[in-house]
Amino acid sequence: MFLSPMVVAAQSPSLPQTWDVGPDQPLHVPSDASRVVHDGDTVRIAPGEYFDCAVWSASRLTIEGSGPGVVITDKTCQGKALFITRGQSTTIRNITFTRARVPDGNGAGIRAEGRDLTVEDSTFTNNEVGILGADAPGAEIKIVGSTFIDNGRCRAERCVGSIMFGQVAVLNVGRSHFRGDRGADVIVSSALRTELSDTEIIDNNAQAHLVNIQGAAAVVLERCALEAGPAMKGRSNAAVFLGFSPFDDGQLRFVGNHVTNKSAGPIAFVLNWTSGDVQLEHNVLTGNISETSSSGRWSHWAYYKFRDIKDGMRHIIGSVLRAAHLI
Repeated sequence: MFLSPMVVAAQSPSLPQTWDVGPDQPLHVPSDASRVVHDGDTVRIAPGEYFDCAVWSASRLTIEGSGPGVVITDKTCQGKALFITRGQSTTIRNITFTRARVPDGNGAGIRAEGRDLTVEDSTFTNNEVGILGADAPGAEIKIVGSTFIDNGRCRAERCVGSIMFGQVAVLNVGRSHFRGDRGADVIVSSALRTELSDTEIIDNNAQAHLVNIQGAAAVVLERCALEAGPAMKGRSNAAVFLGFSPFDDGQLRFVGNHVTNKSAGPIAFVLNWTSGDVQLEHNVLTGNISETSSSGRWSHWAYYKFRDIKDGMRHIIGSVLRAAHLI
């Protein structure tokens, strides 16, 4: 029996499909589409405000607004986020994510739980976290042309910011804007390689650092505008903080950036607690700001080393006393 190409395409789940979402479509809200998509599909969301959340499990998805004014708001899935991505190689573009709240205090616009995520031309406003990513070794995260406004929060001892990623291969942020962050740090990254370019972090309420990077083999900041605001406080203030790293010869390169200090006290452009050398070229520093500092590095190391030794001794003594039936 002969089947036309159109019939074959309709019957083959392996061929990519495009799903339209909107009030006038069979799929009214994004979560309707999340339940029917397959690997490689595209979801096009019509302009409008959607009080909805969605968990995207398929891979190689493209989820995009079909025009301006696509807003996902207020409702979170699984106590985590407005969108949760669990597949591989997901692309999200031209969507606004706003007012994500969860009981744990880290409600995200996007919660990345899969491998590889690209976010393009999207807006994150008034969320507890803009984008939050779990550990995913080998994953590449790319955020381009996006805006983050009034994200972040501090509750008791816990603070969250605009972008937070665990152990991934690459975090690349380009041509993006951050304003009004309410957390301790705006961007927190444990990526093996963190890259920021042509990005603006200004007019914010960050309390400690603008960019906090831990355990990196490479850090590259190029042509960024960074501004420490009046809320920045503490003895280890810096625009960029490089935490301890196992890599002795990592690439730490800062080129063509403009850094302004509007806080009440002195700060460093780069607070470096790694053993690598920071490369600085053609940066402009305005206000009470030094190029680099290692302030607090050794006292921090000594504190945690002493704590580890104390905990180890407590464990040994307890084992001896238990063996002697004294406790």
